Amino acid sequence: MKRTLKCQYCGQEFVAGRNDAKFCKKCKATGIHKGLTTMCPACGGAKHAESARCQSCENKYRAIGRSGENSWNWKGGKTEAHGYVFHRIGAGKDAKYVQQHRLLWEQVHGAIPEGFVIHHLNGIKNDNRLENLACLPVAAHSGPAIHKAYKSRIRQLESQLKSLQVSLQQPLEKRR
Repeated sequence: MKRTLKCQYCGQEFVAGRNDAKFCKKCKATGIHKGLTTMCPACGGAKHAESARCQSCENKYRAIGRSGENSWNWKGGKTEAHGYVFHRIGAGKDAKYVQQHRLLWEQVHGAIPEGFVIHHLNGIKNDNRLENLACLPVAAHSGPAIHKAYKSRIRQLESQLKSLQVSLQQPLEKRR
C-alpha cells in the first residue's frame, strides 16, 4: 500500500511503498540521508557536508570577477600563438584578440583593404616594427612575388649595414 510521507531532511512530501521510509528519492540518491552530503544552498543539488556549495556552483562563484584583468593569469591583454603576437580588444563577452601587426598597420595607415594581408618582410612573425611590415595582395603573398619583396628588403638592409660600417670606420681613421 502506497503512502504519502514527508521527507525528514528536505520536508517535501513523497509517495513511498513502505511506511517506514524517511527520505524522498532525491535525498536518498544524493546520499544526504547518510550525512555524507547535504543540499547546496544555491541550486539544491548535492554537496559535501564540509563544503559551502556543490562543485558546479563553487566553480561559478570563483569565476565571477576573476576573468580578464582580475584573473591571476592576466598578461596585460597580450598573448602569443603560432609565432604572432595578439592583443585583447574590448571587454567582457565582447572581447576578442587581434594580431598586433594588423593593429599597428591600421593605426598608421588606416584600414587594410579587402584581399590584402600584412606581411613581415624579414619573415619573423613577432617582429612588428613598421619598417618590417608591408601590405600585400593575397596573390602576391606567396611564391615568386614574396621572394622579390625579400630580395628588395635584403638590399635595403645591406645598404644600411654598409653605411653603418662606413660611419664606424671614419672615427677610427681620424684617431690614427
